[in-house]
Amino acid sequence: GAAFGFSTIAAQAGEQLAPFLPQMVPKLYRYQFDPNPKIQQAMSSIWNALVKDNKKTVREITCLAVNDLLRGRNIDDIIEQLPELWQTLLRVRDDIKESVRTAAHTACKTLSRVSVKICDINNGKVGERAIQSVLPCLLTNTLNSTVKEVRQIGLSTILDISKNSGKLLKPHIPVEAISNEMLNNQPAIHQITDCVLKECRKEKSDYRLEAWKCMSAVLEEYEIDKFQDMWDIMIPVLQKVNLNQCDNKEKDDDEAISSNLKESNRECIYLCLGQCWPYTSSVQDDYKKKLLDLLLSSLPLSTWKVQVSILKSLNTYIERLHVLQKDKIRSTVR
Repeated sequence: GAAFGFSTIAAQAGEQLAPFLPQMVPKLYRYQFDPNPKIQQAMSSIWNALVKDNKKTVREITCLAVNDLLRGRNIDDIIEQLPELWQTLLRVRDDIKESVRTAAHTACKTLSRVSVKICDINNGKVGERAIQSVLPCLLTNTLNSTVKEVRQIGLSTILDISKNSGKLLKPHIPVEAISNEMLNNQPAIHQITDCVLKECRKEKSDYRLEAWKCMSAVLEEYEIDKFQDMWDIMIPVLQKVNLNQCDNKEKDDDEAISSNLKESNRECIYLCLGQCWPYTSSVQDDYKKKLLDLLLSSLPLSTWKVQVSILKSLNTYIERLHVLQKDKIRSTVR
């Protein structure tokens, strides 16, 4: 009786209840599917009184409900449903209504955290199932998206999964990441690197940093040579950052770089150059002096955080240098 009484009040006091809808409606939506038929009927009555613009509001409220359902819950039993959930939320992320886009973005961030957590090497078979389910969906639905926010959440999630999943990541990218495994006689992994390489050229600094990290991790894991491309992309940015530091008078307001962002760019660039350093002897011959000179000249002028990145790259540089391991020269595809 109380529920039906509330539905009458809700119908008459819609404007006064509006500020509380984001908290109320997700729970109402869930309780419409309660096992108890009486609760279902009561909640449906309240729902119909509150929700007038059904199509748009249902999309927004469903996103809020998904966000609420995912938080703090074990999702082992719904691993197979995660791709469908990702596809739906990513589609709604580009909704015409701003409030729907905002709700979808919140749900995507929660789904991203949940996906990263379950796609972990420490989860054993469950982690492997999750990677096999989630990773192909992300690779096919985010990297080629025309929506910047979709690409950004996709890249960020893929990067975080790659950090946690270790060797579990490798078997699934070439086999399941792309629906059409061959394009112009290129393996699927090269399609992925080509897509990510495009993102590495974007103008937005924080997004570009994530793309660089993602690209470098993939190149290192699969021993793919894209060093020249990454050098051509990152070195001009490094030069601009250093020039910006030396001469603040000539920088435009739009191109001004904060101290933290400068530091992040340097730290990322030096680390990524090491990760991208190839085993290909011909490329090493072209770039070994340039890279070594850059790292050694930058080391004494950098902060300790940047120095750590430089030292890591120097270590990788020496380990892979073909003139020091002629018996271990590897041929990798450029």
